[in-house]
Amino acid sequence: AAYIVTFGGRSPEEALANAHLIRYHDYEKVGGVLFSRKWTFHDWNEAEGWTKQIGEAGVYDVEVLAELPADQFAIPEGAIAAGSPQG
Repeated sequence: AAYIVTFGGRSPEEALANAHLIRYHDYEKVGGVLFSRKWTFHDWNEAEGWTKQIGEAGVYDVEVLAELPADQFAIPEGAIAAGSPQG
């Protein structure tokens, strides 16, 4: 997942000059849901893709507490797709 940070008054163009990427590793299925147990954070640019690792995180002791209904993520009737803030 690629992302930019505009917090602190950066414009999207300024933030694109310092884009980042999260890579997800070590998947495990818990209660029928697939989770990534390890995340690595990288610098990213359009020319090279992901480059230097700048951090990592781990997800442990995942537990599914309830079974979700099959239609949990169904699109509600009358829903309207929101476009990108950039058009």
